[in-house]
Amino acid sequence: MPRREKMFNLDLKPAKFENKVHRYFDQEGPYTFAGLYLFLGVSERKYRSLKKDPEYKDAIEYAQAKMQEQYEQRLMTSQPTGAIFALKNMGWSDTAKIEMAVDGQMSVEQLLKDGKMKAK
Repeated sequence: MPRREKMFNLDLKPAKFENKVHRYFDQEGPYTFAGLYLFLGVSERKYRSLKKDPEYKDAIEYAQAKMQEQYEQRLMTSQPTGAIFALKNMGWSDTAKIEMAVDGQMSVEQLLKDGKMKAK
């Protein structure tokens, strides 16, 4: 049996890559990351490495936003669990993070006492 032609890691120039990203999202969804990689002809590893290249960054950020939009819309359905899981893997969090800068040393008790922070 003859060996199949290699389909991944095609040499896509930035303009052609961006064009293919837009063509993928011009199709009717649903959209998946695996579907995007296959359409582009790149592996997930190659796609992730292209994220670091400024020439590909805009197209990749566009693709990320389109995927995120799809999952955000699913949050408004009666079964958003899968979308929540996907969005958490895309960097969303369901916990609040508090950052604060204090000059010098000050305890949490002092901050609460001085009215600089409010406990709930």
